[in-house]
Amino acid sequence: MAAVPGDLPAASDGLPAGEDAARRRDGSRPVSPGDIARLASMRQHLKAIDNAHGGGAALPMAHWYLRREVLPLLNGSSGDRTIHTLIDVVAQFQHDVGWMAYDACRQPLATQYFHGALRLAHTAGDQLLGARILAAMSHQAIYLGHLHEAIDFAQAARNLARQIATPRTVAMLAAMEACAHAAAGDARQSRQALSDAAGALTLVADRSEPEWLDFDEGGYWGHAARAYRDLGQPREAEECAVKSIGICLPAHSRTRAQRTTIQATAHLSMGEVDAATAAAER
Repeated sequence: MAAVPGDLPAASDGLPAGEDAARRRDGSRPVSPGDIARLASMRQHLKAIDNAHGGGAALPMAHWYLRREVLPLLNGSSGDRTIHTLIDVVAQFQHDVGWMAYDACRQPLATQYFHGALRLAHTAGDQLLGARILAAMSHQAIYLGHLHEAIDFAQAARNLARQIATPRTVAMLAAMEACAHAAAGDARQSRQALSDAAGALTLVADRSEPEWLDFDEGGYWGHAARAYRDLGQPREAEECAVKSIGICLPAHSRTRAQRTTIQATAHLSMGEVDAATAAAER
């Protein structure tokens, strides 16, 4: 993971969080739909950098933009509908930057961003986004070794979205939960969650999905590979990793590297040193 300058300010420095954001509008600058469109566009540009080069490359720019550009918008004045949309977009942005900080080994910063994003999603009444953020927090908790917390976050995410989730959302959240159970060594629960995810994917149709939801079949196989690796089943992990790599989106270089690393680790666990070396070089 890439390094980030050590003097990067805290996520909360200059950024209001949660319900306070809805109240801190002093009329300093009106917010327009064009402002929201600009913010959403910048979020996409920074996310593309993250996907291609990792969180360390995008994090300093994203953090600066949030502090310098987003704060004046949150403090601005406009109609309730515009502010509601703005808060939801900022929640998505903070969620993305939380992933960037996590990817860049800035775990306290990532935690601050995830918590801020979750509060904003709650303020905006966006339960699906709230579930997505809880799933991200579960992923981070696995990395930090907080396995009970990881399971709690993953299950809370599924419960929050249970009545409103699209099949693709169900698949993503179930796959995340499978990884949490696998990290805790619970093969039965992990396999059940993977089965839930696979079943939901069969129900995906051409329908409206949240813009931030980029989970696909490759994501399913990637999570399955991670789960089987953590369960000590390298053959299954290697097979799932190969499938996930084969359908990885071209622009997602970071994701491809992660999945190929799982493949290399699986080969090494099976004593297949040459195959592990070849995957590691890729």
